Amino acid sequence: MDGPVLVRLPDDARIAALARRVASIVTEEALAAVVEHEPRMRLVHLRVFAALESGPARASVVAARLGVSKQAVAPVIDELVEWGHLERVSDPTDGRAKLVQFTQVGQRIGEHVLAVVEARERRWRRVLGGADMEQCKRALRLMIDDATRE
Repeated sequence: MDGPVLVRLPDDARIAALARRVASIVTEEALAAVVEHEPRMRLVHLRVFAALESGPARASVVAARLGVSKQAVAPVIDELVEWGHLERVSDPTDGRAKLVQFTQVGQRIGEHVLAVVEARERRWRRVLGGADMEQCKRALRLMIDDATRE
C-alpha cells in the first residue's frame, strides 16, 4: 500500500504543523502495516490500541486517554472484541467492573505496530543523529509539559 503524497511544508511552518506531519507519517505507516493483516482496521482502532499500550483498562479510562466519551469509544471496543483483538475480563479490584485487554491476536497486532513505529524512529535517528534526536524529544516533552500546566 502506498503512503500519502506529502507536500513539503515551508521552512517557516509553525511547530504545530510540523508535529502533526510527524504524527501523520508514523500513524499512516502503522495503519498501512496493520491493514495488510487486518483490512477492517481504521485509525480509530489504532488509537484504542495505543490507549491500552500500558496494560488492561476500563473502557472509561480508555475514553479518558483518548479525550472522548465512554459512549464514543464503546462501539470501537465492541468491534475489536468481535474481531478477536480485545477481550473484556473482570476487574480484580471490582468484580462489577470490566477491563479491556488484548487477546493474543491483538497483542501480535500491537507488537507489529510497535515494530513499524520503532523502525521509523530508528530511521529518523540515523537522519538526525543521536544527539539531535534526543534534543528533539526533550523539546517536545517540554512543550507538552508546558501545555498541560496551563
